[in-house]
Amino acid sequence: MRWVWLDEFISIERGQRAVAKRHFSLEEDCLEGHFPQYPVVPNQLLLEAMTQTGGVLVGAGFDFNKEVILAKVPRAKFFKDALPPVDLQFEAELKDLRDEI
Repeated sequence: MRWVWLDEFISIERGQRAVAKRHFSLEEDCLEGHFPQYPVVPNQLLLEAMTQTGGVLVGAGFDFNKEVILAKVPRAKFFKDALPPVDLQFEAELKDLRDEI
């Protein structure tokens, strides 16, 4: 990861599950100019937080001896806007861990 978007990991159950959190305040740089009358965290950044949570979970499964790259997100649905100030929790569950790229 070039930068870590998450504030902290609440738990990591190696090879099974990870839970992380991120606090978004009204002072976030990403909100500047992003709907000034209705500040909302961009969905792309929520997706980044989700993928970082999953990436650390997969990395832990390989004892952090391999570089983890997300290949694609085929579909994502967002049902509610993330309106700061808000604390969000991201959970990832590992279904299958393979050694190939």
